[in-house]
Amino acid sequence: MSHEIDARVTDDHAKNILSAEATLGDSDRAHLWELFHSTASSDELAGRLAHEEVPAHVEEALIAAKRLTDRKPEPPTPVQGAIERLKAISPDVLELAEKHPTVLRALVSEATAKE
Repeated sequence: MSHEIDARVTDDHAKNILSAEATLGDSDRAHLWELFHSTASSDELAGRLAHEEVPAHVEEALIAAKRLTDRKPEPPTPVQGAIERLKAISPDVLELAEKHPTVLRALVSEATAKE
């Protein structure tokens, strides 16, 4: 079995982008590289780059590269989905359902049923 590593995630995109930019000095490259790698997400990087003097095309390239490593939100589990659906139910209806456990059980079964 062969396991391939996705180069989009493992490459040092910041280094590649910054080393190709002739208008930046070494200290600017080092600062922007550190900024890229110290931020957790593309949104955070965009916010921090807004306060830096960086050519627009470099800023856009760095943010696009950071998006490759952004964590995708995990899909909710069936239980989490059921809880969210139950939260949307009127408190009066929930109170009534709690007084009738058989009805509550039916609601929970329906909410957690696979679609």
